[in-house]
Amino acid sequence: MNRAERQAAMETHPGVTRLKTAHQCEGWKSGTTLRQFQSLGGAPRCKNAAYWRFVPLKRKSMGLFEPSILCWSHLIHQGVYGDMDEMARTQRWLVRRGYA
Repeated sequence: MNRAERQAAMETHPGVTRLKTAHQCEGWKSGTTLRQFQSLGGAPRCKNAAYWRFVPLKRKSMGLFEPSILCWSHLIHQGVYGDMDEMARTQRWLVRRGYA
């Protein structure tokens, strides 16, 4: 399965919506040092174009709290595989779609 096929399949995920126009990703950059964090007033944001809106299952103590607009990388790593509940939902979706 190539990238275009993966993206087309991801559009049918129950928590994912494909946006028509690009927005700035609301994800955080990783690898920020404490000094950078303090000087910037928080962790720097991702600068990739974001075409995906992700709605998490429920409010979590860590991670995404509300619907977020994410780039492809953050959608996969923070969204659909962000925690065990989201992984379980994604696995159930993959089984229903016949991918797993």
